[in-house]
This record gives sequence, C-alpha cells and structure tokens, in this order.
Amino acid sequence: VFLTASEVARATRRSAELTADPTATVTTTQAEQARRDRMDAAQMAKAPDAVDIDSTLFPLEDVIEMIAGLAAQRAKLPDTARTTR
Repeated sequence: VFLTASEVARATRRSAELTADPTATVTTTQAEQARRDRMDAAQMAKAPDAVDIDSTLFPLEDVIEMIAGLAAQRAKLPDTARTTR
C-alpha cells in the first residue's frame, strides 16, 4: 500500500493530534510537514506492486478497512498471481 493524503488533510489531522501544543496550528504543522517531506523525499519511492490509497476524504476506520480488504484479497491469490500484479 502506498498511502497518501492532501497536504491540508495531513496537517489538519496532525495538528488535531497535537492539542497540548498551542503552536500546532494547521498552518505551522503543514509547513513543518513540508520540510520533513522534502528531507524524506528520496525514501518515499513507491514499490512497483503497491496499491495507491488516497486517504484525504476517508476517516481512519475506512482506511483501515480498505487496507485489511486488500490484504485479505492478496492472501487469497496464488503466489504466482501476486508477482504479476
């Protein structure tokens, strides 16, 4: 799975997690996130057989269901089918 979300969605979620930090606004969180993304860019290569999931519009529970469903689907495939997808 190659999980993505829009910059604003990621920053909104992260700043909500940081409620104890009054400086963690969506704007400051988005700027810090962009800085980290630039530093990590070389390590963010998508595997050739990865399935893209854009989680921008989905709550965590739905994303977990999607990934679990993909895992269950892949578990049912014969080994040869997994390598050709």
